[in-house]
Amino acid sequence: MAQEEKDFENTLDYKVANFKKEANQEIAELEKEIAKLRDPTVHSALMYLSVKERENTNRLLKNIYARLDQLEDRLKQMEQKLGSVGTVPSQSGPALLLSSIDQKIIDYIKKNGPSSAETIQKEFSYKGRNAASARLNKLATFGYLVKQRAGKVIYYAHPDNSEKSEAI
Repeated sequence: MAQEEKDFENTLDYKVANFKKEANQEIAELEKEIAKLRDPTVHSALMYLSVKERENTNRLLKNIYARLDQLEDRLKQMEQKLGSVGTVPSQSGPALLLSSIDQKIIDYIKKNGPSSAETIQKEFSYKGRNAASARLNKLATFGYLVKQRAGKVIYYAHPDNSEKSEAI
């Protein structure tokens, strides 16, 4: 008898009957869910949740936009501060106080024309070219000197004499 039951379970009729039974159960569950969706209270609850979610999303977007505006303002302020550091100091405003060596270097370059870090090193008795180069770079950053490149060597000229030294 057990053999006959196993044979019946393997038959197409059994499989179709089993499939119909499972399908009917699924259909019954779906019909219950559809009946719930036809209920107006469920519709109103879903709409209420949708509206609340949209309000939360709008509130979050508003906060994000406000923070973005703050960051843009801060960025503009920082750009203005950085922009004013890299410009040539105005002649009418108070100039940055220079050390005596810086002033001597500027006067030397004004008198003798464009000079390299090596020339400044020898003239002002620096031990290394790095110290002279660092000082010249600082003066160029503040706008007291103008950088001009000739091959591998960088020459520093006074802004008043920079038109004359274009041939370097």
